[in-house]
Amino acid sequence: MPLYLTREQAGQVIHALPARSLERLFVLCLWSTGARVSELLALRVSDIRFEERTVQLPTLKRRRQVSRLVPLEPDVLGELAVYLSSHWRFKTTSDDPLIFDRSRGWAWLVVQRGCLEAGIDRRLAHPHAFRHGHVVHALKAGVPMTAIQDTVGHASIETTAHYGRLSLVDRREAYHAADFKVGP
Repeated sequence: MPLYLTREQAGQVIHALPARSLERLFVLCLWSTGARVSELLALRVSDIRFEERTVQLPTLKRRRQVSRLVPLEPDVLGELAVYLSSHWRFKTTSDDPLIFDRSRGWAWLVVQRGCLEAGIDRRLAHPHAFRHGHVVHALKAGVPMTAIQDTVGHASIETTAHYGRLSLVDRREAYHAADFKVGP
């Protein structure tokens, strides 16, 4: 079973990072998109579709170049807009810089630092725990598995289904919500 962060843990990590920082924005985008680190590091300003409330992400694990539109919550779009307006100065209208112009090592360090500061178990202090958490949270919220598959860029529905293996605590919660009581 993949290790994953809960929504509460992801929020603790995000809020442990400095407000309006590139680090916080990166972790917020990891959680809210379910993207792979390499996909977020390849994100360009033009990939953000503010009007559509989506981001176009490359799907880097497939043999052919594919991209996918991922929905973004208004608060994430707001943080992206604030960060971009205060940190980017475009020289020409043809400028299309990378938003997170950093290395994979930087991404790992940001996540590790955020998890440490939030008091999160060090086994979860890696970027993929946010991706796993995104999928598990979406499944628990009732998002159709095919929608999750499209959002995170899984080539196979079996890969997405693998995330349905919940921890004992999450299984207990799910069964409690199902209400199997019979009779009057």
